[in-house]
Amino acid sequence: MDILSTGVGFLIGTATGACGNYFAAKYTDNRKLKEHRVNQNEVFKSLCIDHPTLLKEMKTDLEDPKEVFQRDFSVASKKYSYGGFHEGYIYYEEEHNELINILKLMSSKNCIVRLSSAGGSGTAPRYRFSEWFSEQLLNWKAT
Repeated sequence: MDILSTGVGFLIGTATGACGNYFAAKYTDNRKLKEHRVNQNEVFKSLCIDHPTLLKEMKTDLEDPKEVFQRDFSVASKKYSYGGFHEGYIYYEEEHNELINILKLMSSKNCIVRLSSAGGSGTAPRYRFSEWFSEQLLNWKAT
């Protein structure tokens, strides 16, 4: 073999390997993104079936034209007085069975993010809707 054919073979092999790696990564990322979206849709559908009253209330809050960009909410009990100003929406434990457990589930599914815990100073725990969950709620046709 001469040097020229060895060099050409090396270049073709390198180009083939780089292209193969590029397309494998590209299509794997696309597949993972589709799987993630399907999983999010399944999570949302499951929540709609199991907790329609809470989700309807959340949807109504998000549709409020005065609070278009509001994504924060607190959890409170009507039994207690909470000091300070509540920013965002408030959901009451007495109005939704197992509210804290539902929020834990929603947090584990990346629907919401916990911002703070209930403190000794009379503050209610605060959460924030994730953007994908907010979009799902806003697009949901509740029956």
